[in-house]
This record gives sequence, structure tokens and C-alpha cells, in this order.
Amino acid sequence: MKKTTRNVGIYIFDEIEVLDLGGPFEVFSTASRMKARLQPDAAKPFEVFTIGETIRPVRARGGLIVQAMFDITNHPAIDVFIVPGGVVTAELERPAIIEWIARTAGKGLDHGVGLHRRISAGQSRLVAR
Repeated sequence: MKKTTRNVGIYIFDEIEVLDLGGPFEVFSTASRMKARLQPDAAKPFEVFTIGETIRPVRARGGLIVQAMFDITNHPAIDVFIVPGGVVTAELERPAIIEWIARTAGKGLDHGVGLHRRISAGQSRLVAR
């Protein structure tokens, strides 16, 4: 049975911690680059993308500006779902975001193929709701 590419979706929001976004993005994208270098004909193990409430510039901690590749209504299927840390106060006030995170985190697990991870203790409040 041939392994397929796993989609890694990272939710981004204002005041996200740069390392909590950049670390997982770099790990998964580097794994794909190394696989391509070692086995050029093999399937890419990971496709990494960012998801925001909308497609707009997001200001991370320290002022770094990043842009979501997709929004919460139009992203590809997610096999690995990451909710990074940061200042989550505003996100906790957005019922639509809380519902989307809960629904998205549960989808993959219901089918036995998904994984969701939160980075940082602060994100426990978003995922646990």
C-alpha cells in the first residue's frame, strides 16, 4: 500500500507566537524537502499550509506579518491539525473559531487517520473548548 501525502494545516491568528508557527512549519516542510532529495520519485510526505479566519495579513508576536494561505471555509482536508500558541484572548471571544477548531480537530480523529496538536499551554483553552 502506497503512502500518500498528509496535509498539515496550521491555524494562524493575530498575536501568534512566531516559533510556535515557524517550528512546525519548518519541521514538516524540511521533511518533505529531504524526502525529495533522497527519493526524488517518492510522494511528498507532507503538504504544509496555513489557515486563518480569513485570508488577510496576520500580525504575529514581535510584529512579524504572515498571510494565511486558506481561510476556515476553503481549506483542503487536514490530516495533521496544529493550533500554535500565542495570545489567545481575542480568539476565545470568537465562537465561530472555537467551533471550527473543535470540528476540525475532531474530523480526522473520527476517521482514525488524523492528528491534532496544540503548541504551548495557552492553546489548551482553544482546543479544549
